[in-house]
Amino acid sequence: MQGILGSKMAMEKDKLLDWISKLVARKKVGALLLSVVFLAMFIFALLVRKEGEYVFQAKGYLDLVLNLGVTANNMALSSPQSSQTFGEQTKNTASSPNILGVNPNMVLPPPLIAAVSLGYTLSPDHPGSNFTLPIPHLPVCYLPVEKAIAMMPKVPSHSSVLKKLTYIYEQNLSRKTEFGGSDFGGYPTLKQRVDSYDIKESISVHCGFVIGVKPGTNTGFDIEDDDLRDMEQCGGVVVASAIFDKSILAGNFEEINQPRYISEYSMKTVCFYMFVDEETEAYMKASVALGSSKKNGLWRIVVVHNLPYEDPWRNGRIPKLLLHRIFPNARFSLWIDGKLQLIRDPYQILERYV
Repeated sequence: MQGILGSKMAMEKDKLLDWISKLVARKKVGALLLSVVFLAMFIFALLVRKEGEYVFQAKGYLDLVLNLGVTANNMALSSPQSSQTFGEQTKNTASSPNILGVNPNMVLPPPLIAAVSLGYTLSPDHPGSNFTLPIPHLPVCYLPVEKAIAMMPKVPSHSSVLKKLTYIYEQNLSRKTEFGGSDFGGYPTLKQRVDSYDIKESISVHCGFVIGVKPGTNTGFDIEDDDLRDMEQCGGVVVASAIFDKSILAGNFEEINQPRYISEYSMKTVCFYMFVDEETEAYMKASVALGSSKKNGLWRIVVVHNLPYEDPWRNGRIPKLLLHRIFPNARFSLWIDGKLQLIRDPYQILERYV
């Protein structure tokens, strides 16, 4: 009876092996089995790698503990508050029980200094005073408008005051200088470039697109005289933007992004200026409310003529980088890209970031 059962099992085993061999011989089934094998090998390799990383991290932690001079008694990191000198620390470490297998005579390096400075503290009434250092990026701590205005400096900081600014006019630009240059910034010599950073009462600077002696007048970035006079009256905070491509308005439902959450005090004391080219001005008159007052909401619209570049992006860089030249009497200036919207009071931004 046992012989009959054994022969039947052998026959069934042979049939199973024969069926498996025929099944594997097929291309699709063979490829599937091969994929399963590769997947199993890949998972196994990942598991081995993670285990190795864990061992490496544990070893690295132990090395860190040893290198920082942690004693076996308390397993605590040495801190800058400890009054031990480097030699005293080595002595104490050598006298501790050697349960970690550390050489008692091993010389340890001095303790590391904290990477984050903890010396900066905010006033108790500041909204961000409850945050731990380093202060997280969000939410941003803005003071109330009244407190932000009160925090503004009453008088300018002590520095040399620029009273007369002129531009060096060269009808034929000399493009061969000792360190190069550009048509935008002119081609100053190295000495002229270094001298331009020395603030004095009277300064002459190179500027390639400026052809005249005063920004906005026969300079290649021309602004009308009445606009220039109004701009010279801005002696506090200036918020400026520019649109030199009418497609920005067309993509924004023909509306200029108006500043929001602006206090009454800022509406009276802050200058809001929007620079546009002639083509954008014509588009605004046809589709956006722009009357003889040259006002659109909070923005005072200033039309710029005789632009130096054909690329609107390059023309927009001029007021963005040279607001301190266009508004010579302003103490602070904020630049808002034409596609963006200001949603905080200017004084809150100045208190937070300046």
